[in-house]
Amino acid sequence: MAEAGRFIEGQIGQLKEKHGEFDKETEELINTLAGRYIESDPMNAIPRAWDDLQRWRNDVEKSALQAKVSQPGPAESGGVPDVTPPQHKRIDDPAVKNAAMEWVRNQNRA
Repeated sequence: MAEAGRFIEGQIGQLKEKHGEFDKETEELINTLAGRYIESDPMNAIPRAWDDLQRWRNDVEKSALQAKVSQPGPAESGGVPDVTPPQHKRIDDPAVKNAAMEWVRNQNRA
């Protein structure tokens, strides 16, 4: 039992070195999740528990952020939409030529 306890503490120590210090709650969660693997894979129970904890945290963060991404944008401020026709800059533009020809036709009718 003492040897198993030292082995587990060694694996937790390796996780702390690799990923930085974590709080007591994280360590308790790792120990709780490791119980799932103690019987089937005792040599890798702590690393597998760490992987499960990281997947769980990622899923929680993703679901929390997804709600924000799915929200519609804020309402736009009031005002009148810009409905002015585009201003043409060149006489050889086909739209300008057509508009000029239409204006001339209308002037000749009047």
